[in-house]
Amino acid sequence: PQILTLKKEFRSVFKSSFEGGSLYEIDFISLEPRVALNLAKGDDGQDDVYKCFVDTHGLQITRDTAKLAVLCALYGAGTSKLTRVLKQDNSKVTARQLLSKISAFFGVNDLTDVLKSQSKSGYITNYFGRPIEIDDNRGSILVNNFLQSTASDLAIHAFSSFSEDKKFPALPVFIIHDALIVDVMPG
Repeated sequence: PQILTLKKEFRSVFKSSFEGGSLYEIDFISLEPRVALNLAKGDDGQDDVYKCFVDTHGLQITRDTAKLAVLCALYGAGTSKLTRVLKQDNSKVTARQLLSKISAFFGVNDLTDVLKSQSKSGYITNYFGRPIEIDDNRGSILVNNFLQSTASDLAIHAFSSFSEDKKFPALPVFIIHDALIVDVMPG
């Protein structure tokens, strides 16, 4: 089934294969920003990467604003929405200043430089060495492809280890990006 493109509200069509069993979703929180932070700093070690960023820089912005800004910086989104949100927050920091701080904190510029150099060959590799063919060598696209591919491979590895653990009697059903859907027996 086309689970990756199936709208979330239709996922209820899937049922447990066990009488009285249930399907559960297990996922990573903020996996791509965690990957970026780990590569930049060597350890994310934080429960909440967005709050960590805000606290580190002493910013007077909400966590939700920080999350939006981090995602904009990591994926090369424009500043117009972020500018509106910062105005609503009555923030003294501009979108450009915030994106610059995020780029430094998450190592976006250094990562972009490495990926730009790799892209001259027609492909880049994710952290695990898997090649990613590229059609567009804009920095934001390269970073996006690298982080998503690395996070995906990391999730698959983690979920494989989890699925092999006999202490948790669950059958893996699907992997959706950074989430594992498992079928769990009752009890």
